[in-house]
Amino acid sequence: MSVLDICNNLLAGGCRDAWFVVLKALQLFGTDDAINKLFQLCIGEDLEHRMVVLNHVARILSHRRACTFARLVSPLLGLGSLDITDWSRAATSVIVYECGRRGIKLNGTTLQPTYTLESTVTEDELPSEVLQSITGRL
Repeated sequence: MSVLDICNNLLAGGCRDAWFVVLKALQLFGTDDAINKLFQLCIGEDLEHRMVVLNHVARILSHRRACTFARLVSPLLGLGSLDITDWSRAATSVIVYECGRRGIKLNGTTLQPTYTLESTVTEDELPSEVLQSITGRL
């Protein structure tokens, strides 16, 4: 039985504690299959749970998965604040880019939805592989 099978069995039980254990296990496992499962969980959840799942994904996100992450996180920007303290560089770069695109200012390591008419970030501030990943596939 694989780790993903065990996670699926835990999720099938519907226990909230098991759900948190699965998120942490998938984050620690960190393989492509584990990240795919986290993305699947994110899509099927309500807003509150989606934010929790995205936080786990963001801690281990690589630049090559930035486009998928951008698609999932973009609609959630401006709905509240996000603590991005423990996020990977790739996830933070996506957030900076997406916030800049939408005119959302960043406040330290917490996203605060402060809308402005001008972007606070330029494309020059992003690593080229992130920019290519985001703009090339959106």
